[in-house]
Amino acid sequence: MAGLLQNADLNIRISAGEALALMYELGRNINEDFVGVRNGLCDTLRELATDGSKHKAKKDRRQQRSSFRDILRAVEVGLCCCFFLFI
Repeated sequence: MAGLLQNADLNIRISAGEALALMYELGRNINEDFVGVRNGLCDTLRELATDGSKHKAKKDRRQQRSSFRDILRAVEVGLCCCFFLFI
């Protein structure tokens, strides 16, 4: 799943991030002491939350940064925003 965070398609990256945040939220709901295995996940999410790549459209960069700030907060601290996964 974490490999999808590097996908070229913005929607796939955001969906993968939301799915990871949801898994962390579910883990915390089952076990309050849940930490999860992060292995660089927070670093990757932080990079996506601050991405300033000029080869991406301004709107896409803004959407990605906004989404991944929320996702990073959900994984690191457990503060969850409402994520909607459309399948």
